[in-house]
Amino acid sequence: MKNKKIFMGNYYICKIFAMILIVLIVFTGCGQNQIMEKEEKKETVESEMNEEVKKQHKLFGLFI
Repeated sequence: MKNKKIFMGNYYICKIFAMILIVLIVFTGCGQNQIMEKEEKKETVESEMNEEVKKQHKLFGLFI
């Protein structure tokens, strides 16, 4: 009987630990998606700015 209580206690500890790991993985994954989206947006804005600078240089006769 004592071994069964120890086993059940260990089972619940492992189950709680597994749930915590799953939650951490899910939230970390969500954070990664947001970071990736922000990086993509940043790269898009940077490329648009670079294109605008090139247009301005071309318009005013300046070459890069």
